[in-house]
Amino acid sequence: MKPTFYQHFRPIIEEIEEQLQKEKAVLGNSKRMASLIVKLEVIVWVLRQVYPNENQIKALSYLLYSPIFPSALSLSNTTRRYIKNLQLLFNTSWRMQRVVEDAALSYQQVKTTFPLHLRFDGEIFTWRKLAFGSREKQYRERLEQELPFQIASPNYPKAGDTLEFYSNQIPQRIVLPKTFITSNDHTRQSLQSKQHEMLTVTYEELIKSAREMDEIRRSQGLKTQNWEKRILDLQLLDAKRNLSEISILELIGTKHLIGPLSAGKSTLMQIMAFHFSQQNKISTLVVKDISEALSLVDEFYQLGITAVPLISPNQRNNHIQQYLSSRSTEEKKQLGLEIFQSRSFRYLSKNCPVQHLTKSNDINLVQEQPPCTKLKIVCDAENNSKNEHVICPYFSQCGYHKNFHDLSYATVVVTTIQSLISTKMPAALFEQDMTALTYVITQTDLILVDEADRVQHTLDQICMPSELIGGNEESWLIKLEQEIRHHLAKREFLSGKPAVINWMNNLSFAIACERRIRVLFADERTKRVAEQLVGNRSFTGRNLLHIVAERLTQFENKGSPTSNEKKRLQRIWKEFSLFYNVYRTSKRKGNASPLENMANLIIDEENGSHQEIENYLSHIEKREGITYKEKDNLIIAFSLALLFCHLEKRLFVLTHTYENVQDKLELTGMQNTTLFRRLPSEYDGLLPISPVGMQFGFKYRKDEQRGIGTFQLFRYLGVGRYLLLYMSELFQYSHEYNGAATLLLSGTSHAEGSYRYNIQLPVSYVLRNKGIHHSTLKFIYRPLPDPLGGGWIKISGAESKDKRKRKLRHAIQALRSNGYLSKLLATLPENRQRIMIIVGSYSDAQCVTEVLCSFQLYREDEVFCLSNNNSDLEEELNTEYLYERQRLKQFASGSGKILVAPLLAVERGHNILNHEGKAAFGAAIYLVRPYPVPDDLVSLANRTNAFAMDGYRDTWFKKDSLVDEFHALRRVTYDVQSTFFKYGFGYKYLADDERVNLLMETNTVCHQLEGRLIRGGADAKIIFCDASFSPGKADGLSETEKTSMLEGWKKILHQLCEQKTDSIEAKISQLLYGARLQALEQLEVE
Repeated sequence: MKPTFYQHFRPIIEEIEEQLQKEKAVLGNSKRMASLIVKLEVIVWVLRQVYPNENQIKALSYLLYSPIFPSALSLSNTTRRYIKNLQLLFNTSWRMQRVVEDAALSYQQVKTTFPLHLRFDGEIFTWRKLAFGSREKQYRERLEQELPFQIASPNYPKAGDTLEFYSNQIPQRIVLPKTFITSNDHTRQSLQSKQHEMLTVTYEELIKSAREMDEIRRSQGLKTQNWEKRILDLQLLDAKRNLSEISILELIGTKHLIGPLSAGKSTLMQIMAFHFSQQNKISTLVVKDISEALSLVDEFYQLGITAVPLISPNQRNNHIQQYLSSRSTEEKKQLGLEIFQSRSFRYLSKNCPVQHLTKSNDINLVQEQPPCTKLKIVCDAENNSKNEHVICPYFSQCGYHKNFHDLSYATVVVTTIQSLISTKMPAALFEQDMTALTYVITQTDLILVDEADRVQHTLDQICMPSELIGGNEESWLIKLEQEIRHHLAKREFLSGKPAVINWMNNLSFAIACERRIRVLFADERTKRVAEQLVGNRSFTGRNLLHIVAERLTQFENKGSPTSNEKKRLQRIWKEFSLFYNVYRTSKRKGNASPLENMANLIIDEENGSHQEIENYLSHIEKREGITYKEKDNLIIAFSLALLFCHLEKRLFVLTHTYENVQDKLELTGMQNTTLFRRLPSEYDGLLPISPVGMQFGFKYRKDEQRGIGTFQLFRYLGVGRYLLLYMSELFQYSHEYNGAATLLLSGTSHAEGSYRYNIQLPVSYVLRNKGIHHSTLKFIYRPLPDPLGGGWIKISGAESKDKRKRKLRHAIQALRSNGYLSKLLATLPENRQRIMIIVGSYSDAQCVTEVLCSFQLYREDEVFCLSNNNSDLEEELNTEYLYERQRLKQFASGSGKILVAPLLAVERGHNILNHEGKAAFGAAIYLVRPYPVPDDLVSLANRTNAFAMDGYRDTWFKKDSLVDEFHALRRVTYDVQSTFFKYGFGYKYLADDERVNLLMETNTVCHQLEGRLIRGGADAKIIFCDASFSPGKADGLSETEKTSMLEGWKKILHQLCEQKTDSIEAKISQLLYGARLQALEQLEVE
């Protein structure tokens, strides 16, 4: 964790504070004012190093938005250090602009005789040179300093102390026995940042390391993994030298390596990690999930390498479940209890000495997360506990945290991107306060990121969390209420706790508010007005109030309002804006404004809120001299806007006061959501904010079948993918070093046109496998006849869930009618006679599996439905048909012939091989055309972040004013978002650029799935059955990319692979997608 602004500038602040007191230059808190003076002056001083003529207050907040922006690209390293340090020292937030503006107003309260560098006039500031008392040199010196990591100061209890913690909402108490504390030595490791230099590895060195790996396994009697043969089949190409073959990899900064699916990227990662471990270098491998991380720990252990999983301690039960699910039934039978003695399982310990000291007989106690940092000391005669937490005194010896204990010995660290982002290094073991991501950047030598495009998408998702907040009984608020009622039924004593009562009251108000909102969208009398108000875009209560203010202004010609209309809008909006800014945190009951009273009354339909709003509108009419014609509609719109303001207020209280009841309630609904959990503070200043700013708001999604839509609440925290694209350079200017060399590896991250998959870094290296037989994909378009309409079955775009299920059943029945599945199986190679049926969701998979099983054409152990422990299937399905996703790689070891699975569940990362090392499945049937979910917020984050990264690095946006620069970026970003919402319709209605994006994203996800079927150089058949893929082609008509996804794929791949054939980009695209393009060009229609 970085120092705070006050800590870093403390000497200057204290000097100014003393002057303020001496001269009595300010009323009130002189310490706060001194800090405010330094903050504003430091921001302006840095701003003037980049924009000497900038004078708008708005620019001060924009300077804190992003470590990169167009004008910063040409700055000196010294100036970039000023900017970087400034951003790291500030706690950026979605309210930053308002905070800066309020600070400027307070700054002006200082007596004019006091030596101040700034003068303000409205929204303009002026920098003054001071003849005496100038602070510019001091600011420069402080900003030039390297920012040290903060030293954590953990508190420990002592022997004899009584400690309290909550478990399953029940308070537990223990007394620390003197004999139980084996050591009071709380020595911690000091994390000194490494001086990273370029790493190099030659092809010959990789071959030698692979040979050593084979020899080690042979000497231990282990099954050979043919490392040497696998590395000999690989060929390294330099993308900057026309794809010429090279014999050495040079690794510094963040670089991008691309390779076709099955080329051997995972092989390269593991051999590189082994090689560098022999050189006493530490490598970090970022892999897809916990199961793979733990599996690699075991593999490296067999090679004599100390590998440690850097994973969060907060998901231990889930990690154990993933670990056991990833092991095959045969493996479990063979190993028996020895499975728990594997190297990796020692990092999944559930033992907790504190829990064992309790007198409780509750068997659920050991199932919960240990109270490692949640202990409180009972300190007074009435047995009350202190409010601050202490750290468990056994932390340094506890096996629960063995992975952190072993990090100092590791030469390989294995982790996932989720663990890196969210895990904090424990203060009980490490002096410096930092996240796991900061740890691997500063303490290891090389970071290898597998499936980098998936990691990019995950980071975007982490930085735009969302929850279903309303619209049905499955909303987050309703689930919270149900969970609390369950707890209180068992633990009645909780209902008497004041903090719990206050929190529950706010939850009740929030639920009542959500239900009133739901009524407005369900009632035919109000539905049209409500839907028109919220529209198709994201919104907040503030946005809705502004729309209402415009309607109350009554523009005669909105395109060119008169001077009087502009003034009327300013008056109304000033009143609304003041209300909104105060209402969220206001607790006052008396002397409240009329708007506050209306917002407080709004959740009760019967208490006269309608009359209050009508009276308020009459007041506006009288004051402004106007008459409202459609007053009823205005009342509906005004009510809805106030309801969302009220809901925001309650959500604010729920999330900001949960820590007061967290130990007592321990709600999974709060623990499992990322919506209200802040990212660790280390990311403030590291993570760019989008040009549109931090956003917090709602999104309404219509549901034509139910008649009422649902509401999602989301937070847009920042440009998540920046942490990946600049991983090695995150601390480049704030510290005297670069981070660990980082290599991003993927088979589909070169996907121009895709916001989700395309990595926005130039390709440095290309990996090619020269030893694999050139696989052949055979594409077949086989639309299925609709038994009802006489046409063809179109599943994608079905109007309702019931209609979709009916069409899925008809499609499977059509495949059965002429024995197509059995015939297809018979055409496949004997050891690859398996078919994967691809659908859109786990619910689809369940429906299709039920129909297949009802035919009784296959044995019970031949047809399976892929399942996910986190998915909620709508109906019970015989568990014999369920196949856990974590066990996919074992599918070939069983008798299964058909697997029904959602596309996104099997698109990547699952090498499903037979005993020959070839793809286990010989064919795949796309029963449903892939299509993105309309208005998906993560897709919005992908799109906005992709533009933000391009825009921040595009000198075309460079201006003489930072305000002008950001406004240009913001206008285009808003257009990007608007286009996203505008074109959330059917395929043939898409604009050309939207169609390119959709085609590239669906092409990439399908290409990844098909890559599972050509592993080991195998050939595969791919059958497209949904008539939505190409409606005209089903009737023998010619089609274009505007109506046919198949034709669209062919066109975009042709453009990527065959236009500009001499370009490096075209050669790389041909290497990645050439086989798919050929299959599309040779498509057979049956």
